[in-house]
Amino acid sequence: MNINSSTQATTSSSSAVSSNGLSGFSGIDTDSMVEKMLTTAQSKLNAQKAKEQQLTWKQDLYRDIVDKINTFSDKYFSASSSTYLGNTNLYQINKINSSSSAVSVSTTSTTAGQASSVQVASLATASSVAGSKLSSGITSNVADAFKTSDADYDVTFTFGIPKDADGDGSHDLNSNKVLQFDELGITVNLKGANTEQEKVDRINEAIAKKAFGDDAVFDTGTGKWQDGADTTNGDSRLINSQNGELVISMGIDSKTNGLSYEGTWGLKIGASSGAKGLQALGLTAEQKSISSFKDADASFSGLTFQDGGKTKYASYKFTGSDLSQADALYNIKVNLDGVAKTFSYSAQTIEEMKSYQDTINSTDPTVTTAQKDAAQAKIDNFYNDLSTNLSKAFGLSVKGEYDAANGQFKITTGDGQKVTLTGDTSVLGIKSGASTSFALSTKLSNLMGFVGEDVQATEADGTLKWEDENETIPTMTKTTTDYSFKINDVTIKLDSNKTVQDLINTVNKSAAGVTMSYNSITDSFNIVNDATGASAAITLGDTTTTADLIAQKRTQLNSDLTTAQNELTGLTPGNTDYIDKENEILDLQTKLGLDDNTLFGQMKSDAQATIADPWATDAEIAQARKILDTSDKGLLETLKLTGSGTKVTEGKNAIVNIDGQVLQRTSNTFKIGDITYTLNSTTGNYDLAGDKQANGDWAVNSGTDAKAKVTYSQASTDAAVSTLKSFVEDYNKLIEDLNKEISSDASYKKYPPLSDTQKKEMSEKEIENWETAAKVGLLRNDAEISNFLQNMRESLNKSFGNVTLDAIGISTSSNWASKGKLEVDETKLRSALEKHGNEIFEMLRGKDGRSGLVADLLKNVKKTASKSSGEPGTLVRIAGVKGYGTEKNNEIYKKLLSFTDKIKRLQEQYDKRKEMLWAQFNAMETAMSNMNTQAGWLGQQ
Repeated sequence: MNINSSTQATTSSSSAVSSNGLSGFSGIDTDSMVEKMLTTAQSKLNAQKAKEQQLTWKQDLYRDIVDKINTFSDKYFSASSSTYLGNTNLYQINKINSSSSAVSVSTTSTTAGQASSVQVASLATASSVAGSKLSSGITSNVADAFKTSDADYDVTFTFGIPKDADGDGSHDLNSNKVLQFDELGITVNLKGANTEQEKVDRINEAIAKKAFGDDAVFDTGTGKWQDGADTTNGDSRLINSQNGELVISMGIDSKTNGLSYEGTWGLKIGASSGAKGLQALGLTAEQKSISSFKDADASFSGLTFQDGGKTKYASYKFTGSDLSQADALYNIKVNLDGVAKTFSYSAQTIEEMKSYQDTINSTDPTVTTAQKDAAQAKIDNFYNDLSTNLSKAFGLSVKGEYDAANGQFKITTGDGQKVTLTGDTSVLGIKSGASTSFALSTKLSNLMGFVGEDVQATEADGTLKWEDENETIPTMTKTTTDYSFKINDVTIKLDSNKTVQDLINTVNKSAAGVTMSYNSITDSFNIVNDATGASAAITLGDTTTTADLIAQKRTQLNSDLTTAQNELTGLTPGNTDYIDKENEILDLQTKLGLDDNTLFGQMKSDAQATIADPWATDAEIAQARKILDTSDKGLLETLKLTGSGTKVTEGKNAIVNIDGQVLQRTSNTFKIGDITYTLNSTTGNYDLAGDKQANGDWAVNSGTDAKAKVTYSQASTDAAVSTLKSFVEDYNKLIEDLNKEISSDASYKKYPPLSDTQKKEMSEKEIENWETAAKVGLLRNDAEISNFLQNMRESLNKSFGNVTLDAIGISTSSNWASKGKLEVDETKLRSALEKHGNEIFEMLRGKDGRSGLVADLLKNVKKTASKSSGEPGTLVRIAGVKGYGTEKNNEIYKKLLSFTDKIKRLQEQYDKRKEMLWAQFNAMETAMSNMNTQAGWLGQQ
């Protein structure tokens, strides 16, 4: 088929309608008839598809242009490109070199200078403060160890029934309805229940007493629990042991005091259950919060629901637990730099240690010295064994030190190593997570001791409160920022709820001009001045301490007392309000009278007296220790950045000898004339106090003088000429392609997109030629492309620092038909590079805040073709870029969506019309067939 520009473009629409006509009877070409009758609908459909295709081609053309512009830009305007026009090495024709790696040199001059000799005696260094080691190990006070709680062994079982959410009276297990767990709650304490039977019996007894009260009795004959007041009142034993596993039967037939309901039961283990109680049942902490079972096959956190085959019977089986073996263990995990070892102690062992400690602390006169000594020997053996086991597990890396005389156990490690304790560390009197290395997540409140780990979080009103609050430990109310200190006369303030990492970040962002860091190897903090040289010192000092917070409290208490006394004068003596106010005044006077000087000082004095008191309880002694831990030190001293053990290093100037002239500089990079020197290391060990040698150099004290020889060399202009010529060639090709797009005749109007039917009648070459012609002129007179070309021409003709491209041999062609192409005069260009390389570089890169040609051209590129989704270029906003956020966020994409909707609607109308026509023709064929049949029958009569 020969297609020309006047050929009608039609599209055969696909249809789901079957065209099985009966034209064999009528002789009518049904397909042709239907096609002709659908001509109008087909034309509308073809027109929309043609517009859609043209818009898609236009989008592709835009995207191709965006790629071409960016490829050109990346090659010449990107600093990472080997052909970057702003590369200083291209224009430094006179090169300056150093013979030693100890000194680096560069110059902005294009004139060769004289060779010189450089000796570096010392480098400029920054002043620094190195804090001393923070941690001396993990310390446990033996008196605080072996503190166990009976509640650790509690296990709570809660039974309930499915909620009748729809009110139909049904509690169907498979209805997926939420279970209510407030029907029957039972707490069982499994402390001391070591065998399988002891555990089962303990749980059954608790259930029975919940059902029948304290009158519950166990009938050894029947093996069942009964109501002691009425032994006919059913069986309350719901717990059995099956192959060492716990099985809880629910919904039994006997209805004893609410132990059975119509419908199916639910079960959960309360979230408050203790870890040791769960261990005794063979469960983990993750299995303790079972909330519901919604169908017969559901399995939740190790509990398997089993249908007992009865309407009112089911059971919950604790799979995986072995009641005969499960034991409540205290597990202490010791982690050394990622290598973890677990030390486990049975509950029985810990309880024994607790009893020994109680014996040691006992004030009962019947407890003999021999009994206390024997108990102390048991405690000593425990800690000595722990020390031995730590050594076996980690060798010399982890050491346990037991000090029986002072009642302390300490875990230490080698320099640069970190040990962390987790698990049941409370039995050692150590908080879980304790480490031999400092934690940057530590809150300043905990670090300073004023608000320790035993303190509640700051309340909404700003109040800080001890959990064990009493008369000698006042509630503190924040009235100002908690802590402040100075670095280089810059005051830095932080609240106590901030962390040490927050402190580091605040210091480093401040105007103090220093960098603060923590070294985990040395376990110490460091502060380094950002500037080098002898004049850049570091000054440090705390401006507030914990004692200042106490002083704030005293001020507040005085104010509160004055207010209360004034309010008392307005009350009637003897009535309730008057008495309450009197008590308030007495309380305030008591707190203020603790000490004549500072509240904090008296608190410490009272604490020391408490510890020395032989009749003080463990709780009182522990509380007193917390008070003594409250330090009147400031933050910097607490971090050991001030005080004894802190190492202060003063900054030094760089000392250099250049051609006999001795210079001192505060920085290792400095400029003399047009030469920039960077000192990397010393060139020798010199006798600075002695006489120089005759040539002005320093005499070498020891070793070798590796002085740097600075020399100049002439470089070729070939690289610069090659790069600039390549730039011109690629620029000319780019604008040629773009000018072709906007100036081509609009031949696309004569070559509409081909239909599928037309393509079937053409060769591949014919289709290719047609579609090539169909795309020509789609971007004719495009405003955005025209603006880009105009902006590029204007930039190339600008003057930058009194230098133009034309002046160095790159000019715009005088032939108007070239439409702005550039020409190169190579001779003129080489001469300009040799004589004015520095000026050419400044023209391209800019100088003193003034942008150069490269920045100007790059600005044009980004305005038109930037692929950034946040700030796309004009062409990208129109057509988008594949693989970027603009791929489906552009003007053409939105228009294409509109065409898709129109085509879909027209296609549906076309299909309906076609289906109707075929139905009519099929009906006609059927009627004609019937007439022929009748005619044939009549002919036979």
